[in-house]
Amino acid sequence: MLRDVVNFRDGALDSTAGFEFAEDDAKARLMDAVFDQFTTLMQLAKFYYALDRKLERGVDLATVDPQAVIREEGLETPEPMSPELLSHGPDILDKLPAYLEGTAYPHMPDGIALEDGAGQGLFVDGFSRHFKHLVVLDISMVFLLLARKIAQERGRTNVTLVCGSAERLPFADEAFDFIQSNNVIEHISDQPAMIAEAYRTLAPTGLFFVRSPNRFSLYREPHFHIPAFGFIPKRIREKIIWKTQNRDQANVALRSLGELRKLIDAKFKCAVYSFIPATLRKTSLGGGWRKAVVTGLSLPGVGKAVDLVINKFALGLMPYHTVICWKQPPAHRSV
Repeated sequence: MLRDVVNFRDGALDSTAGFEFAEDDAKARLMDAVFDQFTTLMQLAKFYYALDRKLERGVDLATVDPQAVIREEGLETPEPMSPELLSHGPDILDKLPAYLEGTAYPHMPDGIALEDGAGQGLFVDGFSRHFKHLVVLDISMVFLLLARKIAQERGRTNVTLVCGSAERLPFADEAFDFIQSNNVIEHISDQPAMIAEAYRTLAPTGLFFVRSPNRFSLYREPHFHIPAFGFIPKRIREKIIWKTQNRDQANVALRSLGELRKLIDAKFKCAVYSFIPATLRKTSLGGGWRKAVVTGLSLPGVGKAVDLVINKFALGLMPYHTVICWKQPPAHRSV
């Protein structure tokens, strides 16, 4: 354990494209060394970004003096989380009823939730306020230290942090009333195993929320910021990304709408696929594109046509896909 984060990773069994266990452990040790000196997420996050920049310059982390990093980056002063950072959890939870409108799913779960692939933990505050208990899982100990700092800064005590693989969840069958996997699936090596594990650990009346960037979006791809990413031949994409960003695209496995349906439908018999809910009238996150769509949905006489375009006819070209899945509700009616 590290900072009450339970570590279930197994180097022989767990692997994620582009993830280096040794590098993650080295950064985690340095972050642990300064953890108690910081009272806010932003201090620890900026320390983490400083370590990444040193790695990019070829610095051996074993030679890094953490106190020197604090002085170099000016991290002595606390910097509270901004309202925008705190809005991630409530934004999803507020949208869920709109996503579920028109289905027979009976209620919003509020029991035990799993954040399945937490990233930097930005859903921790909002989810821990809604659910009785929140379990946060990620394969990166570094990200879980950031999540721990969020829980500490916000005074959330109903949070358990677990370092492990989404492809091999260390939890009992039917343990969770709600599971979220938000922009995670494209980073998973064995995506069918991830979906199967979510199905196994989801309660019979639970909800599984999946958000997946679309391989065939006409908009800018979120990892490499290239428009129409999936329409560009792979070899040309590889050359563009390597030349302009010095990166390897093999670490991101985007799925089209059809491919995502195949993955989800292999396990879940009840799923609603959409981009933005038809009844959504405001969004706290996202840029001009998302706000323009929400505005179009709210226009009298036009909203229904916009909904048909973005959530049905052109859904396969939208920037991302949101899927709400559950197991066997009565009289399910898809939208």
